[in-house]
Amino acid sequence: MTFAFAHRGGLDSGAPQNTLAAFADALARGCDLESDVRLAADGVPVLVHDAVWVRGPWPVVTAALPSGVLRRWGVCTLEELFAELGTDFELSLDLKSPRAISPLLAVLRKATMRGRTWVTHDDLGLLGRVRAADEVVRLAHEAPMGRIRQAGRTAPEHLALLAACRIDAQNTTWTGWSQELLARARGHGLRAFGSLAQTKAELADAASRGLDGIYSDHLTDMKAALGAALG
Repeated sequence: MTFAFAHRGGLDSGAPQNTLAAFADALARGCDLESDVRLAADGVPVLVHDAVWVRGPWPVVTAALPSGVLRRWGVCTLEELFAELGTDFELSLDLKSPRAISPLLAVLRKATMRGRTWVTHDDLGLLGRVRAADEVVRLAHEAPMGRIRQAGRTAPEHLALLAACRIDAQNTTWTGWSQELLARARGHGLRAFGSLAQTKAELADAASRGLDGIYSDHLTDMKAALGAALG
């Protein structure tokens, strides 16, 4: 079984990414969801990628506005996602703000989604803080293999470190996964995620590697590439 993560809800529907409309379309297509989580000014976790974005001629600072205002501009709260679309899917969340850890976990507990949510980040120390706060939520380290080597570790050493830190998955560029590394990851009980595969050729190659999860903006092509392996 492979998770097909719709990156920010995907592009196929034509709806803006990171909106309820995009997420609903992705679920209707049989995909799982990926998004980014930040905190609004009132401490509510919201699903938005950028800390500063533009609406018309004005810059919008996500953390400076309450969730009610952001919702009127199309930003979805995490609680709203579950209330509107249920919880029958896997969810990958890129943790954009360390301050969001406690509010994020509170929403996940309320929705009973800790076991189906993958909190991702490139900082092992930050992921360690999440693990210390919650033993159930899934954790995924996100970094290209080249950056891992720059940190002075080989890929096999890095995978062993993830297991020792009670991280559940490695998300890296899909081309970074060889069959040897896949075998090592699974030997440590780790899931192997690949991103971002965008073209039909990339998706076919990524699917042929037997990854546990693939991220893409193009949901129709991702589903076609995964076929029976789709989770």
